[in-house]
Amino acid sequence: MKKRLFLCLLCAVFILAMSPAVSAAGESSGFYNIEKTEEIEIIPVNASGGAVVKVLRDADDDGIIDEFYPDAESFVVTLSDTAPGEMYLLTVSSPEKTLYADQLAGGGVLSFQVAFVLPDSLTDLTVEIGSSERGFEKKALSLIYTPSVSTEPEEYQAPVQAEDPQPVYIPVETTEQEPLPEYASCEKDDGCPLRGFDDTDPTAWYHDGVHYALEQGIMNGVSKELFAPFSLTSRGMIVTMLWRLEGMPEAESASFNDVSTDAWYAKAVNWASSEHIVEGYDAESFGPDDHISREQLALILWRYAKYKGVDNLSSENTRLGIYLDAEQISSWAFDGMQWAVDSMLISGTDNEHLSPKADASRAQVATILMRYSRLK
Repeated sequence: MKKRLFLCLLCAVFILAMSPAVSAAGESSGFYNIEKTEEIEIIPVNASGGAVVKVLRDADDDGIIDEFYPDAESFVVTLSDTAPGEMYLLTVSSPEKTLYADQLAGGGVLSFQVAFVLPDSLTDLTVEIGSSERGFEKKALSLIYTPSVSTEPEEYQAPVQAEDPQPVYIPVETTEQEPLPEYASCEKDDGCPLRGFDDTDPTAWYHDGVHYALEQGIMNGVSKELFAPFSLTSRGMIVTMLWRLEGMPEAESASFNDVSTDAWYAKAVNWASSEHIVEGYDAESFGPDDHISREQLALILWRYAKYKGVDNLSSENTRLGIYLDAEQISSWAFDGMQWAVDSMLISGTDNEHLSPKADASRAQVATILMRYSRLK
């Protein structure tokens, strides 16, 4: 039965352990003819984020046996050697449009967690990676996606077992809330700020939040053409957004060894630290390039709300009990997460899970900041 994969955007994309059992017959979807270089590797993963079994099939009925990855719904792109301080921009494009964009800071091995809505027909995909040091001059690789393969596999190969498997989420904020009037009334036509980016959809769930963040100048694109809504957000990015909301005030240096005085986020970190909105891992390190988790984000917003004098920063009747994984919230983040959930800033990644330790995407953060703007 042909699978419809329009929900694959929700899939996590890390290499985890997977059972080697794969159906030998029936239709499958997946990737094949995957290029790689000595520096760049593309690894398909399944809906659970696990490495999939490679089989030999005639994936497109052209009489040629291909290395096919059945039931792969996304992939991980790994660069084996990157330079510290450089930014690396990855885009995934079909012949029609850009499907995905992400920008990460380099330094050693660098992995992009790729997730996008898969095409519903046989499609050639181009994966391009460029470095800021070379003006984002791109190296391109290609792979092919097909939603349906019905031929029998010729040969199986054992799956690759990842070390220390652990679940990783790329959650999406989907809880319905009354949007702010100015964004709800957006016609989502050429006047919508999302139309300026190739990788945003004005009809998607994140429209109101991204519209708000762009209009308020809180967030910018990762380039002139790309916003990267599903790129993960760093700690340096979060404090910079709040700093912009405050009018970019000056503050004394926070003296973190990993925050250079000329870094783009340095003034924001100095301000947020001086107001006790953020803390470092210790007195010397802040981790500005580390991805921010949902519980870290909740705590920072809780402290920012205290700084702004927001009322009702504690609750006796918490909604946390509806989530099965609420006990995973770190003790230091509990008050912040409880407030964020009860204030409807953060909702579950599904009806039963809050995923407090999962990383937050740019689209999620934009949506959460828009919800925060409603608080009194």
